[in-house]
Amino acid sequence: INLKAISLIGVNMRWLLAILLLCVCTSLSTPSKVVSSGATDIECLSWVIYDEARGEPLKGQRAVLDVVKARMKTRKQTACEVVTSYAQFSGYHAVAFKLITEDMLTRYKLVGSMKPVVPEAEYFHATYVKPTWRTKMRRVKQIGKHIFYNSKERHK
Repeated sequence: INLKAISLIGVNMRWLLAILLLCVCTSLSTPSKVVSSGATDIECLSWVIYDEARGEPLKGQRAVLDVVKARMKTRKQTACEVVTSYAQFSGYHAVAFKLITEDMLTRYKLVGSMKPVVPEAEYFHATYVKPTWRTKMRRVKQIGKHIFYNSKERHK
């Protein structure tokens, strides 16, 4: 019998149990709601600001909100329809449900109370990617690690 191996298994099991308990306790202490077909526009906007721009300055988070609002206007869609459109935002189509926390709703309220930063922007991408569509768009502004565009012809 390899006592060292058994000892390591015990250590790993203790860590696993500690992580599991931490996850359960965190989920019990943080009220959340699953974003599904019954989500409100505020929940969808809260999710997209968090998911796309949580590491960005507040101005960058507001710019993401501006993009969604511009799309709502031009496409005549609700916030949830825009946010859940296939392949429009990096994380939504990969996972069917998203958890909305009170922190995310609070972030939305703060960012939503700011003046628009790029109200004409309809698209954006992170600086570390180079999508092919960017050459057909007019660049509006770079904020943090995102570059914002609108669909008006590039050379106008």
